[in-house]
Amino acid sequence: MKKRQFGAILAAAALAAVLATGCGSKKEETKAASDVASEAVDAASSMVESANAAASSGMEEANKAASGAMEEANKAASDAAKVGSDAASAAVEGADKAASDAAKVGSDAAKAGEKAAGAAAEKAGEAADKAGAAAEKAGEAAEKAAAGADKAGETTVSESR
Repeated sequence: MKKRQFGAILAAAALAAVLATGCGSKKEETKAASDVASEAVDAASSMVESANAAASSGMEEANKAASGAMEEANKAASDAAKVGSDAASAAVEGADKAASDAAKVGSDAAKAGEKAAGAAAEKAGEAADKAGAAAEKAGEAAEKAAAGADKAGETTVSESR
């Protein structure tokens, strides 16, 4: 595009020189037209150089801005990934702790149930032992009563004879 602009300016300058030479027949007019065309070409060249320098500077600034934006975007993405990873790790740790706490509570409850069942069984055993002892005493008392009844019956028979 720059070459086309430069070429268009040169063509315009050459056309101006040709027209200027064609209009007059004197050497001075030709020299004047040639000088005008030369000045126009010099001015056009200067403008093209200025435009090229401005475009180049603009491209450098645009590249710097784009590079900075990419660095910021990469940093933001990296930070977001780290935050997500940290959150996931914290969630896993929390779940592990909750499971561990639940297992401990379950284990403690099982131990307490085992102790309570053992204590209840021990008390039932003691009560059974006491009931057995009472039954044994009742049996002894019944034997004594039977023996007393036998004696009383013997005494009654011997006195009646």
